[in-house]
Amino acid sequence: NQFLGQSILTMGVEFLVSGLPFLPVLLGIYAIPMLFAAMSDMSKINLIDSVNVDTKQPIQLVPAAVMARGTVIGFLTGLLPMIGVAVSATTAYFVESKIKSSTALTRISSAEAADNAAVISVLFPLLVFGVAIQPSEAIVVNLLTDRGWSINQLNLDTYLKMGVGILVGVMACLAFCVHYVIQMINWFAKYYQYVFYFIFALIACDVWYLGMDSDRSIFYMIVFAISVVIGYFLYQKKIDPVPMIFVWMLGPYFWPTTYRLLQLYVL
Repeated sequence: NQFLGQSILTMGVEFLVSGLPFLPVLLGIYAIPMLFAAMSDMSKINLIDSVNVDTKQPIQLVPAAVMARGTVIGFLTGLLPMIGVAVSATTAYFVESKIKSSTALTRISSAEAADNAAVISVLFPLLVFGVAIQPSEAIVVNLLTDRGWSINQLNLDTYLKMGVGILVGVMACLAFCVHYVIQMINWFAKYYQYVFYFIFALIACDVWYLGMDSDRSIFYMIVFAISVVIGYFLYQKKIDPVPMIFVWMLGPYFWPTTYRLLQLYVL
């Protein structure tokens, strides 16, 4: 601790002097348990029977009003801290279900439109103020700041490039989905468990790569492995780790803020 001038719980380990690395802990406590939850939910559904449809059937279009409602709901709810895409999609689904003419297709489509809109709107606080309102954004901010990035580097040219890039990306995904979405769903229904294993391996490789930047790959992997065990325990006990993560994120700012307040109003 730089204010107390003492090492706390380092146990003689040099790497612990600067504290635990944020990303390996966050990925282990939050991301991996989310994978566990997703795999558990998917294992309870017979996906092969539910989505194995005829790929030659024409695609049924959804009314524009349905997509507009979902987009507005998702965009507005995505601006709220810690709401994210899941709650946005659920809210749009609930609103659509209250409409008499709604069907299963319109409800799901409205939820998906809200999900896509929230993905964009959650970026606004990050890009405008440099404030991460989602755990995934906290990972991005940490990666960027470690490489010398600051919010002051954003300008109009950056926003224009991002806007064009998002528009092109959305159009490309739309063209892809129209032609291949059914085939992809059928494939995922048969091999979804391998997708989760691949994601887990990719996260582990990312942690190893992050450690390579500071020659601490083994230390990062040990922290990640311990965090996975803790995260799995919290998942089994149904304990939400997000409040703990945010307290940890605010921790480094607590002592400097307290010290400045004491200087201003007490000392």
